[in-house]
Amino acid sequence: MKHHLGMKHLNDRIQKGEVAEVELERKLHLMWLDRLALGMGILGPLTALPQLWVILSARSSEGVSLWTWLLSIFTSLVWTAYGLAHREKVIIVPGLLWLVLEVAIVLAIVAYP
Repeated sequence: MKHHLGMKHLNDRIQKGEVAEVELERKLHLMWLDRLALGMGILGPLTALPQLWVILSARSSEGVSLWTWLLSIFTSLVWTAYGLAHREKVIIVPGLLWLVLEVAIVLAIVAYP
């Protein structure tokens, strides 16, 4: 059976025989939302790029909270672990992108206090 992106729990139920194919067909109309969520998950982390640019271009992290970005790394680690545990690309991809940018910002904060 084909695995539908972002519908892990429905797929699990189908594999256990709990859901008829007819219900799956009714749920397929939600696939656009799954794709939109993945797209936003990719675009969302890009919102951190201006912060990184400001730090790097000014060579100063004045006014930028190191603790905020460290906490953000922690939350991204938790979400990414959750996504990996459930094999949900819609959670894994943004989690990894956030981690890359958050670590870059923390390194910039440390490099340019």
